[in-house]
Amino acid sequence: MARRRSRSKNTARSSLFSRFSGSVWIVVLAGVVAVWVGPNLPVVGTLVRHFGQNEAEVEETGAVADDAGNEPLIDPKSQISSVSIGTPDWARATGTAALEGRPVAAAGQSPAALSIATFNMHRFFEGGLSEAWAVDVVARIIRNFDVVAIQGIRLLDDQVISWFMRAVNAEGSRYTYVLGPRVGRPGSTERYGFVYDADRLEIDMTSSGTLQDPNDCLRHEPFVTRFRARTSDPNTSFTFWLVNSRVYPDDVATEIDALADAFLVMQEARANEDDVILLGDLGVGSRQYGLLGEIPGISWIVKDASTGTGRQEAYDNILFDRILTAEYTGQGGVFDFEAAFQLSRGQALVISEHLPVWAEFESREAPAGNAARRPSQGVTR
Repeated sequence: MARRRSRSKNTARSSLFSRFSGSVWIVVLAGVVAVWVGPNLPVVGTLVRHFGQNEAEVEETGAVADDAGNEPLIDPKSQISSVSIGTPDWARATGTAALEGRPVAAAGQSPAALSIATFNMHRFFEGGLSEAWAVDVVARIIRNFDVVAIQGIRLLDDQVISWFMRAVNAEGSRYTYVLGPRVGRPGSTERYGFVYDADRLEIDMTSSGTLQDPNDCLRHEPFVTRFRARTSDPNTSFTFWLVNSRVYPDDVATEIDALADAFLVMQEARANEDDVILLGDLGVGSRQYGLLGEIPGISWIVKDASTGTGRQEAYDNILFDRILTAEYTGQGGVFDFEAAFQLSRGQALVISEHLPVWAEFESREAPAGNAARRPSQGVTR
């Protein structure tokens, strides 16, 4: 959506950029795997942006991804600072189900707010999938939210995800997913994904892919997708980037600072879209966010509450600019699935060492001049 809110950010950004000397490139690819997208689709649009520069210069490139979804071959020394992405192509239907079911709001009505969550599920994908009760619990967890950013997908067979989605939709829901390519270094690779309710959200087919990092500041490069709420009037629907991230524990300080740069760049990835929501397993609590925590206007959902099933860690969070992303309703926190489904600690750990973190956003664009309500900081749902 066209932005109706603005503020001066160049000075603050210039100061922040000057404190991070890494040379990182972003490449956003549209050739991703999904239930309705073939794995060999060409790149629809790409975005390349050099971290550390305040102004974007739009250029054209013929770069395309190969069949494995690898990034285009781009010289890291190139002076191109931005490659434009295509006109938005909103995917309103999948190959398996039309977007019908729960109706959108009628004109003049206030549609229900969107619930956005993040969940590191590596334990579930490593062993929990073989337990019928665990599959049922995770399916119920996902149905609590409109979209879930998932980390820790280490499966080699994409068909397992399709099988799992049948469990999610067993009660008549219409969830679907978009899955990024395998990222990481040899011996430590995984994938990110978004599972979302197709009755409530749609994605921009030209704006989904992996943030590439030739200088290797990020061990697992984030996966990004642009979403739009499904309302009776698409022209006023809330549109936003989700940046799905996981920080490697041994490189927390470097990676957190790199994510600060990524956040600022994604705010300018599209001239008409600066709603950026960064979410995932950040490896540290909010008191250690470094440059990420110093971005002007930045807010996060969890401040002091634990986000781990061991009740000690506070690694998972959702961050956004409270001025630009005024759609935040003030509701958010940690979803304690162990208590909600009366699981033992051992059962909870079969699913994950992490608890989902969630936040709620209005499904229509906020009026000009609004600011988001202050995060509720650790409310348990």
